[in-house]
Amino acid sequence: MHCFKQIVISLIVLLSVSTGLAIELPDFMLRIPPGHFAGVSVPCDNFRKAKESAVADVAAQILGCINAKYNHIYQSTFSGSPQSPQMKISDDLQKTASGIILDIEKQIVRSLYSRNSFEKHVIFILVKYPDAKIQEMRRLSKGSRLSVSVESISGSQAQIKVTESNGVSVTLGAIKGTIHKTYSFARFYNFCIWKVPYESQHSFSIAVGPISVYENSIMLELNIRQLGKDWTDWLLGASTAVTFEIKGFDEIGRPVRAFCKY
Repeated sequence: MHCFKQIVISLIVLLSVSTGLAIELPDFMLRIPPGHFAGVSVPCDNFRKAKESAVADVAAQILGCINAKYNHIYQSTFSGSPQSPQMKISDDLQKTASGIILDIEKQIVRSLYSRNSFEKHVIFILVKYPDAKIQEMRRLSKGSRLSVSVESISGSQAQIKVTESNGVSVTLGAIKGTIHKTYSFARFYNFCIWKVPYESQHSFSIAVGPISVYENSIMLELNIRQLGKDWTDWLLGASTAVTFEIKGFDEIGRPVRAFCKY
């Protein structure tokens, strides 16, 4: 947390230099309480934009705690002659961060608003965002991992297994799929007797929710009429391939889906 404090103070110094003014820092910027983040806006034309800028500053700091990746590239190149060598050095440290952040504005516990001599708005904010909240955002940022597999198919009955394995709850809503039938005797019938199709395809959709799955597996029993074989299928030597697509949404409303074939 101390490193974030230094980043914020550096931003304030940069702000002071850019505006040509000495800005008095609020006490919560210099002594950031544990479990809190301090943010500052850039000079803005109105209060709304200034608040958005300060919130974005805090969001960037929290993102760094949730999921930060660093890429360090160092290159040195020599050119010229042995009598007059030239060396060029490139040292680049890049940082990228991504994740889910919720409720920053709701967690603002202190704020200070001011305007400089150029009539620009500047806002300082203190946001309560404890480690438990960061851990929760880190969990949500991972997203769910949903998988589906077919356990058995008998006649028009299908038993499928749905698993969530990443610690983010998923609420299931519907299962869609296609049934593709290939007729192995079709060539013989078309040559000797009468015209018959070589294949057929049927779609189905079944509502299964709301059912939640979270770090476990559930079994679903489905009655799919099109899976059953009638006398035509037997006569034409039908073989069946089924594709299942299960859809739902996770704890924060992100769509989730998984596929399997049988």
